[in-house]
Amino acid sequence: LTSPAEILEVRLEIEPVLARWAAIRAAPIDVDALRRMAERSRAAASDAEYERWDSAFHRRIAETMRNGLFLAVFEAIEAVREDATWARLREGTRPHARRIALGNEHLAVVAAIAERRPAEAEARMRDHLAGISRDLGLGG
Repeated sequence: LTSPAEILEVRLEIEPVLARWAAIRAAPIDVDALRRMAERSRAAASDAEYERWDSAFHRRIAETMRNGLFLAVFEAIEAVREDATWARLREGTRPHARRIALGNEHLAVVAAIAERRPAEAEARMRDHLAGISRDLGLGG
């Protein structure tokens, strides 16, 4: 069984790179979709709704990179995150104010992608995931 700490270690290595490449390769339709998903994650009325938009947001970044192998790695990570142990760990870590803050972090990633700033997109995603790691008590 993969631990949440192991998942976050891998996410911290993979997803910032995906965001960097998304800033290079994103089409306007990708940016629009990412912005919509980020706004919906910020406005989520429940943890379950946040989770739905958060997952869609991170997946769209992986798709925007347009690299099938990186997408397959992302999908493997997502499959592990769907485990019940991971879901229990996340419960209660995202009250309303935290969901707003996380949504704002998503919007910062989108802004960097939209403005074609790969290094900033990578840094914003790394900061976002490090914050999640701290929320879960895993360091970061």
